[in-house]
Amino acid sequence: MRSTISNSYITVETDSFGAELKSIVRNQDKKEYMWEADPNFWGKTSPILFPAIGKFYEGVYRISGKEYQMKKHGFARDCEFEIAEQSEDRIVYRLTSDENTLSVFPYEFDLKVEYVLEEGSVREIWHLTNLSDDTCYFAFGGHPAFTTMGDRNDASVRIYSRTPLEKAICSEINVKTGYLTGKKYEVPMENDLIKVNEHIFDNDALVLEKQGVMAAGIVDKDGEEIIRLEAPTCPVWGIWSVADPGAKYICIEPWWGICDEDGYKGDIEKHPYINKVSAKATWTEGFRLVPNLAHK
Repeated sequence: MRSTISNSYITVETDSFGAELKSIVRNQDKKEYMWEADPNFWGKTSPILFPAIGKFYEGVYRISGKEYQMKKHGFARDCEFEIAEQSEDRIVYRLTSDENTLSVFPYEFDLKVEYVLEEGSVREIWHLTNLSDDTCYFAFGGHPAFTTMGDRNDASVRIYSRTPLEKAICSEINVKTGYLTGKKYEVPMENDLIKVNEHIFDNDALVLEKQGVMAAGIVDKDGEEIIRLEAPTCPVWGIWSVADPGAKYICIEPWWGICDEDGYKGDIEKHPYINKVSAKATWTEGFRLVPNLAHK
């Protein structure tokens, strides 16, 4: 079920299926900032990644030596959430553990996904409460896709980092398996920009680990920023689109977690960037989307 929240600047549409952000529209002229979810390229707009980022090796992860199956990016994006709260400029979705989730993720939980408008921006906030008696280990991430407002190859991605970067050091993903290879490669930058070209996504996402990134934005062919995603505490960033250069979107993905390296069989508590929340406690994170309301 679709719902809208609005203020004098923007109108935001969300869907209870996956608690997914679907639309950010500038009120003055109805300009859309989000990807249209064309299934010919990619039929999602902003899925929530929980409790996995990418793929576990052979689809299996381990807790204290016990194995569990988990599909790519977890299950939250394919679940129907209930609306827990709603007002004119705020909506909160809720998902609780059940037999299906417990079979693949052995923790009782209460997950709330909150969207709140702050003047001309929207904040997406995740609240994960661990209802179990054991420490809960998990990954969490966003996957929003933004329109490039023109040919994708004319766009760039602006990286906001604590220290200016001359190049992005990316962790290599094996496009055939979806696992990290353990290798790194460099993507050149100029004036904080990664220039998009027709082959930049041939090998899956650009994955930036621990490079002081605080935010990233989509920039059009004229050098004007379209929208910016702010997540100053995020340790890993993915920049992705399908390999087909005809797709007119780019995802900026803040990840509190990462996919497995090829052959990894360790327990999840030793997994890079894994999060944990104690019994009966709540973990809170999220990001802020800032559309450029002056974009021509």
